[in-house]
Amino acid sequence: MITEARRRAAGLAVALLPVLVAGLPGRPSFATPPGGDPTAAEVVNSLDVDSLPARYVVLVDRSASTSGDRFSTAVESVREIVGSMAAADHLTLIAFNDKLVQLFDGQVDEGASAAVDRLGALLPEHKTDIRAALAQAVETLESAPADQPANVLLITDGKEYGPSGFRRSGVWSQVCARGARLADQRVVNAYAVPMSDADGDKLLGQVFPGVITPELPPDQFAETLRRIKNRMGRHKASAYLTADNTRVRASVVGPIRITGRTASVPVLLTSESTYVPMSVDALGLTTGGLPLETTARPGPLILRPHQSTTVELTVRRTGWRHVGIGHPPEQDGALGVTATVATPWQSAAAELDAPLKPTLVTEPQPASVVLGPAVPASYLVVGVLGASVIGLAWFLIARARRTALSGTLLIREPGMAEPYRLILRGGRGRMRFPPRRRSRSLTGAGSVVARQVRRTLGTGTEPELRIAYRHRRRRGRGSCRAGQTETILQTDFTYYDR
Repeated sequence: MITEARRRAAGLAVALLPVLVAGLPGRPSFATPPGGDPTAAEVVNSLDVDSLPARYVVLVDRSASTSGDRFSTAVESVREIVGSMAAADHLTLIAFNDKLVQLFDGQVDEGASAAVDRLGALLPEHKTDIRAALAQAVETLESAPADQPANVLLITDGKEYGPSGFRRSGVWSQVCARGARLADQRVVNAYAVPMSDADGDKLLGQVFPGVITPELPPDQFAETLRRIKNRMGRHKASAYLTADNTRVRASVVGPIRITGRTASVPVLLTSESTYVPMSVDALGLTTGGLPLETTARPGPLILRPHQSTTVELTVRRTGWRHVGIGHPPEQDGALGVTATVATPWQSAAAELDAPLKPTLVTEPQPASVVLGPAVPASYLVVGVLGASVIGLAWFLIARARRTALSGTLLIREPGMAEPYRLILRGGRGRMRFPPRRRSRSLTGAGSVVARQVRRTLGTGTEPELRIAYRHRRRRGRGSCRAGQTETILQTDFTYYDR
C-alpha cells in the first residue's frame, strides 16, 4: 500500500513539477511567422525555454520538527523534482538544521539521484537555522553564470528556533542586500514550500523579493502553477536574450588585389548570437580613398545564430589606367564593410523586458588597385612598330605623288593694287618677298609644293598646289588647282599652270 508520506510527496511533486521542469538544451527554432515579426509568446516558444539550462538551489529542512512524515515527504518530493530536471541543469542540494550539509553541487546527470538517496538517509534533528541556509543560497548564486536563470526552493516547516549568527545586527541585512543585487543582475525565482501551516516565506522574501508560496493541496494550485510556469518561461527567455551577443562580425576576405576594370570582393558575415536571428541590410564597402566605385547589396539577409556566410560584392575601378611598359603601378589602401544590422525579434524582446542592441563589428582589410598598363608591353611594341610602318608607307606614298612645280602663282594681299607674281619651279617654292616697295610689298611668308591628283572632270591627273602661309604671327594652309583662287589669311592665291 502507498503510505501517507508517499501520497503527500506525490502531491507536493505534482504541484512543483510544472514550475521546476527544464528539459534538455536543444537548437531553437527560428521560423518567423508569415505576415510580420514574431510576438513575445512566439519568441518564448521558439527559444524552447523548457530545454534551456537553469540553476536550482534546493534547501531542505531536516530539523527535529520535521521528523516522521514531514521529512520523508520532502525527500520524495525532491526525488520527483530532480527526476524531472534536464541533464544539463545545475543543482545545488543542501540539507539544513542548525548546521548546513551540502549533498550535491553539479549537473543533474553527474549524480543528483545518489545525492537524494543521501538526503533520505539523514536523520531529522537539532534546531532550525533558515537564515544560514539562505545565506548559503546567496553565496552559491553569486558564483553561478549570470546568463542562467536561477530558482531557489525552500522546503521547511518554517519556524526558526535555532540561534543563528545571522541574526546579529548588520549581518542579516548584508545577506538581504546581496540577494537584492542578485535579483537586479539576473533572473531569480524563489519559492517557499511549507511542510505545515507555518512557512519560511517571510525570510525568503527578505532575501529574494517577489517570493512565491504555493498553496497546498495541489488540486487547488493547478491554475497558480500554470501562471507561475508562464512567468518563469518569460523570465528565462528574458535572461537568455539579455545575455545574448547580438553582433554581426563582417570582414573582407583579403588581402585584395584588383587588376581589372571590375572585381568581386568576398565579404564574410558571422552572427555571434546564440539565440537571436540577425538581419543584415544595405551591405556595402568603404573604399578608403581607393579609385573604386561600390554598390550596396539590397537585403535583408537573415543569419541564423552562429551562422557564417560569404557574400560577393562588385567593385568598379574609376579613372584612367596608366599606360606603360614594365612593372604596373599600384595604389594601396583598405576596404571596410558597412551595413545596417537589425533583428526581427526586436519588438518581442522589448516586450519581454530584454531590449536588444544589434551591432556591426568590422575592421578594414588591406587592398590594392593596379593602375596599368592598359595592354601588355609586347602589344605596345607591336603597336609602335605597326604605327611606324604605317607612317612610313604614308610618307612614301605622299612622296611618290609629289611633282615638280611649274607655272605662276599670283599673290594679292588686301589693299594691293597689283598681285605679286611668283614663278614656280623645282620641288618646293619659297615665298621670300623683296623689301617693302610701294604696292608690290608683301608682309607674309610661306612655301608651296605640288602633287598629282585625279582630275575633277575627265580622266588622268593634274597638279594641285599645297600652300602654307603665315602672316602677322598667324598660320594658314590651303590648296588650289590651275585656274582656281584660294584665300588664306585674307590673302588671295591664284594658280596658272603656264
